[in-house]
Amino acid sequence: MKAKLITILCVLLSICTYAKADNDKVIPFNNLPASAQQFISTHFAKSNISQVMEESDKNNIKEYKVYFNDGCKVEFNNTGEWESIEANKSFVPEKAINPQIKGYINKTYPQFKVVSIEKERKGYDVKLQNGLELKFDSNGNFIKLDK
Repeated sequence: MKAKLITILCVLLSICTYAKADNDKVIPFNNLPASAQQFISTHFAKSNISQVMEESDKNNIKEYKVYFNDGCKVEFNNTGEWESIEANKSFVPEKAINPQIKGYINKTYPQFKVVSIEKERKGYDVKLQNGLELKFDSNGNFIKLDK
């Protein structure tokens, strides 16, 4: 009986996982929300896009991921507002960083560049190339350092 129940649960889990994967699809750049297209054109004009993905959850709320040939990835919410920027082999473009945050980093850590930035509910999480993680509030004021 237990083996049968475990088998059924495994099959259901597999079906759910497969169904979720069907909600991810490659789309053309022009299918991104206009604000996401503008962000990419402004901050990543010299970068070549390798792939644009659209993901939908069970409520059909969409999120977008834009992958670049240089290893960068930008994630957008359903309205086209950026949520995170990861620069795996390079750095986050300075003009994409909140000026207050950029000023703090340039003053406090001038030798290090930003490799990722993520918007959180109450602010920003910024990672520098030396591995330090900095927390900022929604206005760009420094809160704390995570090591």
